[in-house]
Amino acid sequence: MEHRDQVMEWTKASLEAYERLLPLQQRVIDLEREHGNEDEALVGEAEKARTEHHIWWRRRYLDHLEMGGEVLAPGDEWAMHHEHDLTVEESDDGDEIILFCRTCLDSVWANVPDESGEGMAAKYAHHIGHDIRIRRDEGPEERGVAIYGFDIGIDCHTCQHVEGQDGIPLFSGVVSAWFDELWDG
Repeated sequence: MEHRDQVMEWTKASLEAYERLLPLQQRVIDLEREHGNEDEALVGEAEKARTEHHIWWRRRYLDHLEMGGEVLAPGDEWAMHHEHDLTVEESDDGDEIILFCRTCLDSVWANVPDESGEGMAAKYAHHIGHDIRIRRDEGPEERGVAIYGFDIGIDCHTCQHVEGQDGIPLFSGVVSAWFDELWDG
């Protein structure tokens, strides 16, 4: 099976799981309200809203893939978490370095460090527990003003946050045209 086909299958399975979860979340919210637990019901509403967002996104992505579109590029995956609260974590077994979105409660990116000690995982490993932000850059007349001339950047705000500087750039990438249209739409 090709990678693109695997991604379609994973997206379908994920969409189905979230669609099954949504009515269960609503039932929990209703029960909390019946028992007078309004604070718990509000927490449930926030979780339900996150699930609805996941469903919305997966439906659009699946439609895109079914119409012959390409899989997400790293820049697209990062762009989905623009203005979210992110951090770098190490997996429980210590085998993976994970860029984790605390807003979505979802992994944005994970990688196994290679033996050379170089590459994305090694660079992220220096920032475990740090405040990470995703920056979208757009110049007034042309796109591509992030580091290395790309559209989207990942910055560590724990290591450096001074007036006039948003943080230490870790990586940058390109946002695909189809995702940019969805993002701006």
